[in-house]
Amino acid sequence: MSIVQKLIRRKVFRVAIAYAVIAGLLLQVSDVLVPVLHLPDWFQFGLALLLILGLPVVLIYSWVNEPTLGIEKEGSVASVEYESTRIKDSEDNFVGFPVYYATDRARFNWQKPPNRVFSGGRCKNGELRFGKCLVSVPDRPKGELPRPSWVTLQFTENPKKHVVIQSQDDLDQANFVAELKARLKQSEQTDALVFIHGYNVKFSAAVRRTAQLTRDLEFLGPSILYSWPSLGFTLAYSIDDGNAQWSSAHMAGFITLIRSKLGASCIHIIAHSMGNQPLMNALKDVCAGKQDKEDARIKQVIMAAPDVDAERFVDLAKHFSTDVGRVTLYASSKDYALKWSKRFRWYQRAGQTVPSVTITKNVDTIDASAVKTEILGHSYIGDNRSIIRDVHDMIRHNESPNNRFGMVKKTQSGSRFWFYQP
Repeated sequence: MSIVQKLIRRKVFRVAIAYAVIAGLLLQVSDVLVPVLHLPDWFQFGLALLLILGLPVVLIYSWVNEPTLGIEKEGSVASVEYESTRIKDSEDNFVGFPVYYATDRARFNWQKPPNRVFSGGRCKNGELRFGKCLVSVPDRPKGELPRPSWVTLQFTENPKKHVVIQSQDDLDQANFVAELKARLKQSEQTDALVFIHGYNVKFSAAVRRTAQLTRDLEFLGPSILYSWPSLGFTLAYSIDDGNAQWSSAHMAGFITLIRSKLGASCIHIIAHSMGNQPLMNALKDVCAGKQDKEDARIKQVIMAAPDVDAERFVDLAKHFSTDVGRVTLYASSKDYALKWSKRFRWYQRAGQTVPSVTITKNVDTIDASAVKTEILGHSYIGDNRSIIRDVHDMIRHNESPNNRFGMVKKTQSGSRFWFYQP
């Protein structure tokens, strides 16, 4: 590989151009502010000198942080065989594994893998698309999903530091099923994990979150992302809401497919935020349909911070809670994202505990208000180590809240729920 090819692969040219643009903007801004703020005459010269000296530092840093798996001796990342359950680098700094996906998003066809992403638009006729991504997840504290940041002078992805999508391959439905069946036969676990993301999530972010959860939960079976068409834009709440509802029937078909065709012993489903809307609609339809004894049982349904009308949650849960192994609802009084949702939608969300906790028969309601979260208090299902540990114990041992760490039994109007005290 020539030096030019290496510079391109390590994105040195791209970083240099970005640095030059930002430096030019800074100099223009300083040219305006110097007379206004009465700054000394040497200020602009000093800023220009600092930017010039900083360029080689930034370029060297970009070269060092090479975005590859570090296994060039055995070929490129895209050539790595998927038959192996886990792929590690020579120093065990990260683990790479496939995340399978089904989506009814439209796609940007002008992009090439692994950068080809699905948009936030709806796929024509609601046709499901299938595929797999090879994702590397570094060693880091559980709950962290590290990404490159200009703040920390990290301009490129590095698999030893960041969760990185290394490759993406499209599959037709037949090959999707065949690969998952083969993987289940090879895996230490014969069950499958499904993750459904929430509002304001792009496809690539959903893939990375699925990979991070898979590793942090120490789940050794295949993991599958169902990605509905979220625009990934904060102000597109109402559009995402409509798309989530639109996706319900397609999700029902997906759940039926993986239950009947993969040969898994059971299925675990984790849904976050608005992703619980299509999931609950889909489960209602699936459980109302004809059940085959050979179908894999849905063992765990974990609904984290559901952005679902609380009364509708109770109504929908009645239709499927007796047909799955265990249904768990995580809610919090410190979920500020759902507080804004309530203001927009007027009615309480099931993921809130104020003014009351949402409790219904055959659903384990967990009040997670005591766990430490990010600013919005909404993504604790993937960000909080205590919650991840609780989900791990639930999936691995199928333990009820009474037998899990940190659970304090509470009552509300004679109905039982649990307060999680990590």
